[in-house]
Amino acid sequence: MTNKIKILLLATLFYTSCNSSKYPKSLVEIDSLCYSNPQLALTKLEQIGNNFDTTQTAYWMYYNLLKLKAQEKTCTPHPNLGKINLLKSYYERNDDKKLLPEIYYLTGTTYLDLHDSPQALEYFHKTLNECKDIRLKGLTYAQMGYIMLYQGNFSSAIDFYKKSYHIDLIRNDIKGQIYDLRDLGYTYANTNKVDSAILFSQQSLQLALKAKMPKMITSARSSLANIYLDSKQDVDSAAKYFLPLLSDVRKENKSGTYSMAIKYYKLCNLPDSVNYYIKKIEETGDVYAKEAAYQEKVEMALKKNCSNKDLLSWKLFIQYADSIENISNATAIAKSQSLYDYTQKEKEYIKLQNENKQHKLWQIIYGLSTLLTILLFYVYYKKYKIAKNEQKRQTMELQHILEKSASQKTNNKDTL
Repeated sequence: MTNKIKILLLATLFYTSCNSSKYPKSLVEIDSLCYSNPQLALTKLEQIGNNFDTTQTAYWMYYNLLKLKAQEKTCTPHPNLGKINLLKSYYERNDDKKLLPEIYYLTGTTYLDLHDSPQALEYFHKTLNECKDIRLKGLTYAQMGYIMLYQGNFSSAIDFYKKSYHIDLIRNDIKGQIYDLRDLGYTYANTNKVDSAILFSQQSLQLALKAKMPKMITSARSSLANIYLDSKQDVDSAAKYFLPLLSDVRKENKSGTYSMAIKYYKLCNLPDSVNYYIKKIEETGDVYAKEAAYQEKVEMALKKNCSNKDLLSWKLFIQYADSIENISNATAIAKSQSLYDYTQKEKEYIKLQNENKQHKLWQIIYGLSTLLTILLFYVYYKKYKIAKNEQKRQTMELQHILEKSASQKTNNKDTL
């Protein structure tokens, strides 16, 4: 009978915990899909969106938050900041401990899409300060690693990517580990630590092959191919990872794959193949791929038709143009980094102020406690002294009465 009661109590607790959410069950189910299947989450949100009761403010805000969350996971561009700020203000006022860090994270990714790195970093730090969800922490560290990487702060990028990887290891998130290892490889490649870059990228590829994730396999192979091509040392290893990519070039990968093809065939000294892929980029490449392709085309034309003097002038022009771009990028990075450092110092200052306030408060409490203890001791001492004097007076009075009684007794005896 006792076991049956225990089972009934456990079942009751489980039921109440599962139904304790203050949001509709349909929205909670969609929330669980935002990570595992964000496209399906968006579809379900669209289905219930037309008949949704917008008068229920809490439900409507949660609905919009889920939509942003699913859009972020499907790489759909975020809306303008107005909607984000509306949600942020709402959850800050209502102090929802679970959803507030999520809106901070989405605010950070929105600023990142707007290329405002300092603001993005500020909201990612807010996410970490408020967040108790380990998955969201891992995603935030990965985003911060991305910002540091493209600001040229490679040591910070490596630290953030390693934190993200550690969390994904704890969670056994294979997909997250593949991305983390790939990004670590790419970051180490930018610091010219080729051995570390190859090591992490190969680990990423092995995990992707084991998990049978075609997109991840392509991504890891691209990273390895780029590392070998940029090092310009091992053409055979570059071919091992690059050539399989040419057999199945997806639309979204064309610019990157064709750019690698130009690098590869240039190393192999096959100018016809280089020209072929330059034409491919002219047809379908993005602006960055086209810039690199046209630069290669100019250099090839200069080598073919110009005198040594003209060739040197053009090379110097390209060199100075690159230098100017690097200076501009370095200035932008320095400004962004200095603002980030300022934000960090402000946070440290506020933290120090709060600690000082707490320290002063404890000092006041300790002083008051000491004063109260002394006061209580003084009152106790005064009462004790008064009681002692009263006891002494009573003893003396009793002794006087006894002496008087003895004297009276003696007088009575004498009289008798």
